[in-house]
Amino acid sequence: MYKNAWLERPDAPFYANDNPLYLNGDPLKLAGPNILAETSSAYKGYTIDNQRRLNGTLVLTYDIPGVKGLAAKGSYDYALSLPDNTQFKNTFYLYTYNPADSTYTASLKNSPSSVQRSSNFNYDTNMQLGLSYNNKFGNHSINSFLIYEEAYSSLDSFTAYRELMVASEYLFAGEALNQSATGGTPGDS
Repeated sequence: MYKNAWLERPDAPFYANDNPLYLNGDPLKLAGPNILAETSSAYKGYTIDNQRRLNGTLVLTYDIPGVKGLAAKGSYDYALSLPDNTQFKNTFYLYTYNPADSTYTASLKNSPSSVQRSSNFNYDTNMQLGLSYNNKFGNHSINSFLIYEEAYSSLDSFTAYRELMVASEYLFAGEALNQSATGGTPGDS
């Protein structure tokens, strides 16, 4: 998209006949798509990606009394991810001006309007419990570690799509024709 803006002629008009009510769609005057329409959410639509994350780790270390060099260590990690995404594709018109009869010819772009929503619920846990022994006896040393690890993941998701015939940005306003809804099977591992 920005490459097209860079390549566009500096005298290429954004509007047909310089009228701000009509976006220019004349391929003879533009080197590519109308950059104003391509970069404006009011014309083309938008994408919203909300990422909510929570990561937390707890680590405890305990030196066991009475045994030199023996320690217990435990850690627990929790990671939560809640992506929530919306993609709205808006229909708009580009116009070509006809100077012979002072009319504008419309061409429909980005049709049909549509909205897609998706949401996920993911979390992962990791627990580690271990014993370590680190000691030196004269010229010899012992350094060892025994660990137990447990990991768990859970995932669930939902995606819905509808085409819109009315000016709305919400799924409920969409048409039943060509609608789709998928959900990830809740999974554990």
